[in-house]
Amino acid sequence: MSKHQEPIHSFFSKRARVVTGSSDANNDVQVAIVDPKSVPNDISKTVREGPTQVKLLKYPVDSNERRFRKGWFKDLVWLEYSQTRDFCYACRHFGMGQYSSSYDIKKKYHEMSLIYHPDMKTGDSEKFMTISKAYKTLTNPEMLKTFYETGDPNGKKSIDFSIALPTWLSDEKYSTVILLIYGICFLVLLPTVVGIWWHRSMKYTNTKVIFFIMLCSNQAI
Repeated sequence: MSKHQEPIHSFFSKRARVVTGSSDANNDVQVAIVDPKSVPNDISKTVREGPTQVKLLKYPVDSNERRFRKGWFKDLVWLEYSQTRDFCYACRHFGMGQYSSSYDIKKKYHEMSLIYHPDMKTGDSEKFMTISKAYKTLTNPEMLKTFYETGDPNGKKSIDFSIALPTWLSDEKYSTVILLIYGICFLVLLPTVVGIWWHRSMKYTNTKVIFFIMLCSNQAI
C-alpha cells in the first residue's frame, strides 16, 4: 500500500466497508464506502439517483499528493446507501475491515478469545459467541457473501405462525355441521346484526339527535 493510501486506511479501519475498484489497467484503488454521517465533507459527496441516496467517496489529497490524483478516480465506486447502513457487525467487533488478511483475523480472534472465553476470569459467554460468529463470517467467503446479500451470515430467516384448533374441526364427520354453522353465522346472523344497526343509526345524527319527531294531526306546530 502506498503512502498516499495510509490516511484513508487509518480513518476507515473501524467503520468502513472497503472494496476494490480500478481507474485504469495499471492502477488499483481501494475505495471506502461508509455511513454518510461518519464521513467528513472533504472526502465524501452525496448525490441523488431516483429515490436512492448514493455515496461517492474518494481519498483526501493534499497539495503534495496532487500528482497522484490524475487518473485515479475516473471510476468512482457507487453503492446504494441502503446497503451501507451497517457494514458488518463482525468487522466492528474485530476492529478491522474486509481488507484484513486471514492471518490478522485469526490473530485478533485468538487475542479476544483469551479475554472473553467463558473459562477465563474475564470471560463473557454472550460476547464470545458473537466473536465466534464474527470470526466464521470473516473467514468463510460463502458466509461473507451471504451476509452482503441478505444482511445475515446464515441467510434469510422465515417466521412461521400457527394457530391451535380442535382436531374435530378437521374431521370429515363434522364437515356438514361446520359448514352449516359458518352459513348461519355469515349469511344470516351477520347481515341481520348489520341491518339492525344500520336501521337504528339512520334515525339519528352524528350527535345522537333524532332527525324527525312524529306529530299528531291535532298537535300544534
